[in-house]
Amino acid sequence: MERYSALLSSNSAPEPAEIVAIQEDVNIREKTVDKFYNELQRIKTEYAKALEEYHALRGLASPLRRFPAEILSEIFMAVYNSADCHSSYVPLGTTRCVVDLCRVSKRWRDVAIGTPRLWRSIILLPLRDGSYLDIAKISTWLGRSTNIARHLEFRELNRCIHQQGERGSCSLPDQYWWSLEKLLSEGPPLASLHLNGVYPRCLQELAKHMKGGRTHGTRPWDSLQCITLSLACRGETPLALDLSNLPLVHSFHLRQYQGYPLSLGPVQPFPANDAFLLNLTSLTIRGMAIPSVFAFLRPCTALRELTVDPHRARNELPRDQQPCLLPNVRTLRLERWTYEQVEGLPSLLRTTDLVDLHIRFSLNRNPSEEGSMEDRFDMVAALTSFIGGSEATVQHLHIEGLSISSRGMQRMLMNTPSVINLTVYGVEGLDATHFLPSTNPASEDRPLLLPRLTSLRVGHATLYDVLAAELCDTFARRVTRYSTFKALDLELDIEDFGRYDTVRPSDLRHAVSRLRGLGVAVSVGSNPYK
Repeated sequence: MERYSALLSSNSAPEPAEIVAIQEDVNIREKTVDKFYNELQRIKTEYAKALEEYHALRGLASPLRRFPAEILSEIFMAVYNSADCHSSYVPLGTTRCVVDLCRVSKRWRDVAIGTPRLWRSIILLPLRDGSYLDIAKISTWLGRSTNIARHLEFRELNRCIHQQGERGSCSLPDQYWWSLEKLLSEGPPLASLHLNGVYPRCLQELAKHMKGGRTHGTRPWDSLQCITLSLACRGETPLALDLSNLPLVHSFHLRQYQGYPLSLGPVQPFPANDAFLLNLTSLTIRGMAIPSVFAFLRPCTALRELTVDPHRARNELPRDQQPCLLPNVRTLRLERWTYEQVEGLPSLLRTTDLVDLHIRFSLNRNPSEEGSMEDRFDMVAALTSFIGGSEATVQHLHIEGLSISSRGMQRMLMNTPSVINLTVYGVEGLDATHFLPSTNPASEDRPLLLPRLTSLRVGHATLYDVLAAELCDTFARRVTRYSTFKALDLELDIEDFGRYDTVRPSDLRHAVSRLRGLGVAVSVGSNPYK
């Protein structure tokens, strides 16, 4: 290129002899460029092949490939539980969690199919024509759960077509629920069935059809242990529900669908000899007015576990009737009850064998109560009277969402001396001094509240780091004189927990360490979903 430097540095035209030489050099350079281009393409091809082999060989040595199938199975279960991704069939054919896991590789598919817990629960949505996934595929999915109890849920059953509205005849046997009936007759055994959005009339027709279609073999319908009904009905009409054709299950969940109350009108009492209700040992009722609930409960004398979440549109209590006697109930959960409803509890219910009591108070309060801390002595007296009716003595007490003064809370604890395990969430009147022998630290003469207490769990909004430290100090003083207390579980809000987790030293950390040194198991955490 030096021979052309003068021309390259000027705008002069080359001579004819120079043009010939330049053209020869251009041809030479073109061949050189083509040679290098071909070489570069060869190198790129070899590089891509080497890179592909590198990733393939590196993948062969990946720790994930060497995971034992048991660990991979537990990872799948963690994904399954965190995403609430039950094996489901969506109308547009979209697959979800479990099916996607089966599509990653043959090994993943083998591990997923060999993990029975992944296939224990299936939720089905209807197709446009009202049918559901084919029976063979559902049976295959459920069959992978081996001997684990299987749960099947049908959603949006209220899509069925009524000839005369909600109360009219239902096209149940001919087209809409044909697949459901076939599955409940010919599919694999089921432990639990949830009919979501079912009209009461459709349910009656299904139950009659299944009862009349008995065969010599055991059907999934007959093997059910638990039934959940989310009824699509209007609460202003009386609930007419015939349970006599349902299989005799031990657990029954009756709940509202999409916020509509089950019944706000009168409910006819169920026969005292109703075999379905007499066989129940666990019952959950949600979305029904209190009078209707206790009309439903009276025949359920074998119940051992009861959950009642009444509808909040009506707050009246049944009058001029004897309390409903449930002598075998050991666990009672009252969800979103008002203070007035709890005050009426002794006149509603008697549970002589009660051991475990959960009460979550309604967040709907009167405007006059906002910002106030009442003693609520009437409510405390009623609750004490109800607990006192248990000959077995209540040992596990869970109180949530209670707005009460410190004095009212002290009175409640004073009247429940049999409690061994206490859980308190969102109780505004909670004070660390409640757990000392006296509210006056200078005096040790008054009796100890909850003398049999072995574990305490406190949290949800009202537990801040200062109160948590005070609780630790209080129980450190308590265990030096009474060795029964063994465990303290503190759930802080997210900000206080962040400080506890990052700021060292702190008063709370010091108090926790001191209590742990005395042999008490102390857990400090945060629950952002509460």
